[in-house]
Amino acid sequence: MQLTQETRLQDLVDAYPWLIDYGIARDSRLKIAKTAIGRAMIRRSNIADASRLSGYPVDEILAALRQVIEEHEATQKA
Repeated sequence: MQLTQETRLQDLVDAYPWLIDYGIARDSRLKIAKTAIGRAMIRRSNIADASRLSGYPVDEILAALRQVIEEHEATQKA
């Protein structure tokens, strides 16, 4: 999957459903992703929106996502 700031969060979660639990394990504030409000936000938001809400730069979010996905895929192949 090509990740850009325009990537919809729902597309990301559909492609990598384990990301929500991974995120929650790293930051408990992400528990909102499993609530009705969080699911609605995921459906309507993209990575740029997540950047604005979190205060993290888009480039950092994209780099972190790419690294986590690459690591996860590597462990699944092993």
